[in-house]
Amino acid sequence: MSAQASQDARFGAWLQSLGPGGGGDNLLHFVPSDRNSVELTHAHPSGLAQLLAGRRTRLSTLLRDPVQYSQARRTARAISSRIDDIAAQRGIEVGYLASGLVTWRTLRQGGNDFYSAPVMLGHVSMERRDGVEDEEIQLAERSSANPALLRHLNHSFGIKLDAAALVNAAYVTARLDPSGPLALLRDALRNIPGLVVADRMVVSTFADVADPADPSVVAPEHPVVAALMDAVGDDTVRPQRRLRGTSREQIAVSEAGSSDDSKRSSESAESGSGEAIKKAEKLAGGNDGGKGAADSTASTGTASTGAASTGSDSTAPASADAPAILDPLAPPAESAAEGQDAGVPAAEPASPSLVDDVVTPSSDQRDPSEETLVLDADEEAYEALDLVSRGRSLALTAPPGTGGTTFAVNAAVRLAAEGKRVLVVAEREASVSDFITALSSVDLDSIALPLRRDVDAEELRRRLVEAVLRNERNKEPHPEANQSLLRDRRVALVEHVRSLRSVRPRWHASPLQAMQELARVTSRVPAPSTTVRLKRSVLDAMPERAPVAAQLQRAAELGAFDDATASSPWFGARLQHRGEAEQALELVRGLAADVPPLRAKLEATAKATRIKPVRTFAQWGKTLRLLVDVRHSLDQFEPDIFDKAVDDLIAATASAQWRKDRGIEMSSMTRSRLRRVAKEYVRPGVHIEDLHTALTQVQAQRKAWELLATDRRYPTVPSGLEAVLSTYREVLERLGKLEKILPKAADQSRALTALPVPELHSTLESLSEAESDLEALPERTLLLQTLREQGLGELLEDFERRSVLRELIPSELDQAWWQSVLEAMVSGDDYLALQDGRVLERTQREYARSDSKHLSFGAEQVKHRLSRNWKGGLADHRVAARDLRALLKIGDPSVAQLAALSPDLTGALVPIWIGAPLYLPTALPRWSRFDATILLDAESLSLVSALGAIGRSDQVIAVGDPQSGSPRPLTVTVDPGEASQARPVPLSAFDALAKVTPTRSLTRVHRALDARLVSALSERYPDGLAAHPVPPSDDPAVGVIHVDGASAAPGQAGVESTRAEVAAVVNLVFEQLSTHPERSLAVIAGNATHAREVAKAIGAAVADHPEAAAALKRGHEPFMVTSADRLQGLRRDAVIFTLGYGRTAHGRPVHDFGSLGTPAGARAVTAALLAGREWLRIVTALSASELDGTRLRHGGALLVKVLGAVEKELGEGSDAAALTDPLLGDLAERLRVWGLTVVPKAAPGLDLAVLAPAGSGHRPVAIVSDSGDDYAVAPVRMRSRIVPAELERRGWNPLQVWTIDVFSDPAAVARTVADALGVETPRGRHDATAAEDGVE
Repeated sequence: MSAQASQDARFGAWLQSLGPGGGGDNLLHFVPSDRNSVELTHAHPSGLAQLLAGRRTRLSTLLRDPVQYSQARRTARAISSRIDDIAAQRGIEVGYLASGLVTWRTLRQGGNDFYSAPVMLGHVSMERRDGVEDEEIQLAERSSANPALLRHLNHSFGIKLDAAALVNAAYVTARLDPSGPLALLRDALRNIPGLVVADRMVVSTFADVADPADPSVVAPEHPVVAALMDAVGDDTVRPQRRLRGTSREQIAVSEAGSSDDSKRSSESAESGSGEAIKKAEKLAGGNDGGKGAADSTASTGTASTGAASTGSDSTAPASADAPAILDPLAPPAESAAEGQDAGVPAAEPASPSLVDDVVTPSSDQRDPSEETLVLDADEEAYEALDLVSRGRSLALTAPPGTGGTTFAVNAAVRLAAEGKRVLVVAEREASVSDFITALSSVDLDSIALPLRRDVDAEELRRRLVEAVLRNERNKEPHPEANQSLLRDRRVALVEHVRSLRSVRPRWHASPLQAMQELARVTSRVPAPSTTVRLKRSVLDAMPERAPVAAQLQRAAELGAFDDATASSPWFGARLQHRGEAEQALELVRGLAADVPPLRAKLEATAKATRIKPVRTFAQWGKTLRLLVDVRHSLDQFEPDIFDKAVDDLIAATASAQWRKDRGIEMSSMTRSRLRRVAKEYVRPGVHIEDLHTALTQVQAQRKAWELLATDRRYPTVPSGLEAVLSTYREVLERLGKLEKILPKAADQSRALTALPVPELHSTLESLSEAESDLEALPERTLLLQTLREQGLGELLEDFERRSVLRELIPSELDQAWWQSVLEAMVSGDDYLALQDGRVLERTQREYARSDSKHLSFGAEQVKHRLSRNWKGGLADHRVAARDLRALLKIGDPSVAQLAALSPDLTGALVPIWIGAPLYLPTALPRWSRFDATILLDAESLSLVSALGAIGRSDQVIAVGDPQSGSPRPLTVTVDPGEASQARPVPLSAFDALAKVTPTRSLTRVHRALDARLVSALSERYPDGLAAHPVPPSDDPAVGVIHVDGASAAPGQAGVESTRAEVAAVVNLVFEQLSTHPERSLAVIAGNATHAREVAKAIGAAVADHPEAAAALKRGHEPFMVTSADRLQGLRRDAVIFTLGYGRTAHGRPVHDFGSLGTPAGARAVTAALLAGREWLRIVTALSASELDGTRLRHGGALLVKVLGAVEKELGEGSDAAALTDPLLGDLAERLRVWGLTVVPKAAPGLDLAVLAPAGSGHRPVAIVSDSGDDYAVAPVRMRSRIVPAELERRGWNPLQVWTIDVFSDPAAVARTVADALGVETPRGRHDATAAEDGVE
């Protein structure tokens, strides 16, 4: 077997291992009955003619027999409901008028298969007129041949029928005539034994789902498909090494597939035409035949490029399990996987699109000019978008409400802006609608092309013309100025947080920490009040405050700051050890003994010399020196020299220069006379060397004496003066020593020698008597000296002045240190020094406004890029441009024709194409390729059904939530018996792709869901979920309604539904429909029995509630009742989840929750609880407290956890101590003093929740501080614009508070909060205590 054949065989076997992706193939196995179809074979001729002509026809016109009509009407209603459901859930139309029925049997090993296939299928619409109990049926389009039948005949019998020929035979006139194609078919199949072509006409439901993975679209060498083949599927077909083929040949492998041993001869057939049997043998037996068929089909597909896809389905390959007519005695076929080891190529490196190597910078680091964004995206979404932009495939977990659709829109638009074509795949019509609505919200709906049956040629022309006009009229946007402003404001806000939280190595602290510590310190009782600021050198020298605090406390213990210590005469004495203290005490005692005798002598001398007594010891020194000088002058001159002025004598004895300097003129005669007079005063026998100087001294002494003398007689000085002076000097010297020991007086008048002598004596006595004060003095002196050397002198003086107690010293030191550190930080940081709350608030407001404008510029820039690409494409592809113009002017444009044009043109017009996976093979040519495929609701897409979309591009982005949904086989039939048949759950496209592609998760719920509900569901997700809380209200977003008396009736076997709970649900339904008709509503029951009982009760009560009639008939998102196990992608504004299970007749709570107790039940509960966009009520007879969680599993256990979480009040169970920020703690206390309810840390990122007083009508305030860790790590866009908007949408009044404001003026911040809540506060009060005093 060749390598390519082995690859093809392996691919076919792998597809087989995945199982069916779409459900039962009723196009080949349809057996009409009155439960699955409306039989019209024998309808009234006039009514049937009207229907076949394409006109609306009432069912009663077609079937006039009452019994037949009654059954047909029930079936018709079921068909109509199934058509609507599948159109909404799968995006395909399944209502058809089937004309003709072909039946046959084929043999297999151990039995045979019966086939029954309609021949012609025409899409029908079914409507019920208001007020008329009848169904209207209309053939909406021309009938076409059953594609599955044509493929099967080609594959199994080698009979190739022309689909166009069958259609032409059916429409010889404008009216459908089934006899024509049936005649052609009978003739073509006449040689197949047992095959019957019957004349039948029925209305039923059909879907072509038998061949979801068309090998002409999906190739095994496709990078994603190759990785999937290695990662998922049956282990028997998954080798250790990856195989990659080099050609795209279609696969024609059956269960008896590619082994040569499976060949059969024509003789082994039981009967039949020789030619037909030979063709069947060729297809089923040899590789050459299979490959040839594949080549032929591939060639056909390639040749159709550029043309319409008419008849392309007729050449499609058959499914892998389509049988031929088999010989029952033939040996079992060899497995397609056998013999692969030979020639297996070496494993190839992973495709670049599957490598997770993209590093995403924070949004704060991205330049706005390089950002393509049209809708808000958080950091998680942006990380995923960067993967997409780098060409990576991706599996994105996006639970409901986390922005999965928003991400898909951003991703698709970003790819489109890069010139790429994007295929968006979604089964559910609601998902398609949400996607297009999101595009419309930014005026980009014209870049998308929905692939739907109702998009006819005119609608397609309109959309294309709109896209052309968009490109032609586009003007280049100029976002440069806004981008510059955005950068500037973003930098300012980033730098603010950086500066606030940046730890300065110099002090191992940040400004935020400094403010918080100051708030913590000042909250102590009593609060420190020092105003001392420490120098930076002191701060730097004090890395640890504890040792310094210990020293200060020891100083306090030694009385350094006591009033009693300060009153001691020894206070401040500079004594550093005990020896100095003893010497000082001895010195004081000696002085105390010597001063009184000296004082007596001085007073006696004063009396003897007739001078006035002096007060201070220093003045005595001056007096003694004067007496000594006078005594010396009296020894030289006669005493009467002191009786008169000697000014003339001084001038006469002076030098000429002295007189000249002083302007004294004196003749020589006068000078001579006066010199003789001067000499006459000199005592006999005394010679004076310098008479001028001596006279000058006498003059000074005479003036001083006049101030002291008590009379006008000349001075007299007693003898013995020198001894008195000597004693004085000795005492003076000792006083000087004592002054050096004692603290220096601030005022010189308080020096010891300046004191009055009695006070001096008293001071000495006090010092002598205070001997005990010297015990602690040396240690205290040394300690204080050490502290002063550390630069704490000013702080010591402050402590001394305020007599700070020992226990308060650590707080005082902390206050001084942190305040000094904060001021040092602020003075060295421009962002802190120049900003206050007002500046920051204005900056943030300008940023938010600029960022919103930037987002709107995103859509304009995308349009401009598409316009630029369009104009370039027109220049580069002139022929295609001419074809497009002709198509829009005179042609009937189709999707196939559009796909055949140059991608450069179509990509600039409508770069995003949107369709359902089961409809894509019908809408798109097989050769149509895209640059990227986005799978929405990928958890609900089976891998098999998604392969056709995956194979159209190398980059695949899957968006889904595997915890709330899974694929379900498509059930087309309305026959309850057929629909209830168990089918295996197929592998989801999301689960498969998550094994081979990079994975990311969206965890932030942006929908207004209650945070308690989200938290309870968070454990279902590996990366968790988070949401902002919803404030308490009269109509909360999530609530639990407990039903009393919900017990089983006596004799009731099960407790799946109780009358009391059904009645409660009915009342709640009509209450909601009446009070909130604008909301779409759904009831989700815990089991099918309860759902039926609720639906029956609501139907019976409709007549009693005419006010709810309009709401019940709404077209978009109509009211519905369903069960959790049938829930799939349901979204409504409001949801009522009713458990149904109650208590037994004996009052015991039921713990068997049926299917909810299975793993699928956990998904069902998750989906049900997340189905409501705005409002959810859980109606139950059982409370969380009475259920034993150990007896419940999966969905039951999850539901109990949700009940327990939702029943809690806001903030209940939260740790109040979690509010570690003392600034916010102080703010909270101020608000509580004013009677407000404050919930700290109500949710991550919400620092304080302040609830409005009851009945005030004000929104509660959500306080977010820039001091929070969540705030710090959040990008500027999130914290400045997105989060406030989300809080406001949930019902909060978001309020940003700035740390600098809370620190500098907390009272003003508290008043701002109170004003927002309409609370009047005492004016003129600046702290919580004062405010409390003012509140009665």
